[in-house]
Amino acid sequence: MSENKATIEHECANCGNRPAANVQKLWVKWKYDAEEDEYSSEFEVLDVPVLNTENLHLCNDCMTLWGEGII
Repeated sequence: MSENKATIEHECANCGNRPAANVQKLWVKWKYDAEEDEYSSEFEVLDVPVLNTENLHLCNDCMTLWGEGII
């Protein structure tokens, strides 16, 4: 049996090497009590479409640099 899969090639957003991680912006919602100025302990992850600029593919080295705030 042969498989026909569309291949999507990504590269590291910083150096162009093969990526090892994909980092995406995540929106989380907490309930808020304005009278008490308190947030709920439970949260909801929102299913928000990812924009191209919010979807980073990074190699291991650049992921480390990104995590350290260098890039």
